[in-house]
Amino acid sequence: MTLDYQVDDRVNHGLKDSGRAESMSNIIRVKSAKPKEKTLSMSNQGTDCFLELLLLSAADVDMTPNQKELIGFLKERREINQNAPGTASFDIRQMPWNKETLKEDVQFLMKIVGNAGKPEVYGRLDYRPDIRIVTPWLRQFGEMIYGLDKDYIYGTEEVEIVKGGLASIYTVLHGNDTGAKRRLLYYLDRYLDPYYENDLSNLYEPLKEMLQDVVIREKEDDVREEALHLLEAYTDAPYDIFEENINAVTGPFLSEVKYLIKTGEPERIELNGTLMQKVEEAIRLILTEVSQEEVDRFREVYEAANVRLLPSAISFFKEYGGAFRDSYIELNEPKHNNDVFLDCYGIPYIRYTGTNPKGKLQEQVRELGWAANSIEDVKKFAGQDVCPIAEIGYYFQPDVYIGEDGTLYCVYEFQEEI
Repeated sequence: MTLDYQVDDRVNHGLKDSGRAESMSNIIRVKSAKPKEKTLSMSNQGTDCFLELLLLSAADVDMTPNQKELIGFLKERREINQNAPGTASFDIRQMPWNKETLKEDVQFLMKIVGNAGKPEVYGRLDYRPDIRIVTPWLRQFGEMIYGLDKDYIYGTEEVEIVKGGLASIYTVLHGNDTGAKRRLLYYLDRYLDPYYENDLSNLYEPLKEMLQDVVIREKEDDVREEALHLLEAYTDAPYDIFEENINAVTGPFLSEVKYLIKTGEPERIELNGTLMQKVEEAIRLILTEVSQEEVDRFREVYEAANVRLLPSAISFFKEYGGAFRDSYIELNEPKHNNDVFLDCYGIPYIRYTGTNPKGKLQEQVRELGWAANSIEDVKKFAGQDVCPIAEIGYYFQPDVYIGEDGTLYCVYEFQEEI
């Protein structure tokens, strides 16, 4: 998704008047290994507000030396924008990232970005920003930073390892250097991409076996997650090692491994009746029992995101959470989106993107944190306490909230109605 807001009354409302012309905009980009790069375009006043919020969010946070350099980079960009509007554009890869601390630094900045849109941060500004405009910018920036954790940081060492063949890859994946494993898997994410037309004839099957072994035996969850991502994105069934060792797969990876084992064309069921009748019947068909492990996971996500979990949300999850696991509803009516995804915070869900499922605790915490930014607005509308419960939709999924009495409220990011 590319956000490109033009300068108009909506953008400038509530943003500090710099007294300068808004004839130029600033662009934040991250050039992907894929053909399409991601960009975020903001007016000069918007850029000033955006960066000031990030700096305020980081003001009272303990930081490592490298994290201080990252915040210093953003401070420098703001000063450049103030002195020479329209010249503060940058590529996220220019930021002073450290490969050895990348995971920790990405998590740090994600927290800074997530908090920047909260009242306790923007309330410290000496003007009132239009948070409805700024929030999508923060979300897009967070998504671009999160991508660094998988797609952009590796070096010539990883290139040479792959050139060295299966023995070199095996040595790293079975070694003790977690950072080296992570960097190699990041590079393999690029190398295996069909866009680059690399010859995988001698690599495909042995690497598929190695990656299954990593998911089973590796102790670091982020390494397991990346290995599983490569299997989901670039390989096909059968997965013999998973089948033979299914009892050794632990934690939130079990549901995704089971999905891979049964990979194939999804069962399609044609439904009749009105749209509402079709949706109700579809939910009835895909509803499966929620395990206690999944309930515990549900609670864990809210605790990690520091979001209060209502008893009504727990009841809803126990009753309907199974409908969010590994199914989706496809609507054929032209006036509706082709697909409707159901994502419930906390369940080790399978989110369909084409045919590739993916689901991670970190992503769930991040999405829940974004939804929590609107709790006060929904609470005011509902006249009761609420908490986020799920997302529903395709592109730009609306957030769904549940009240203390079980009433559901839907908030679409780019509309004011609830």
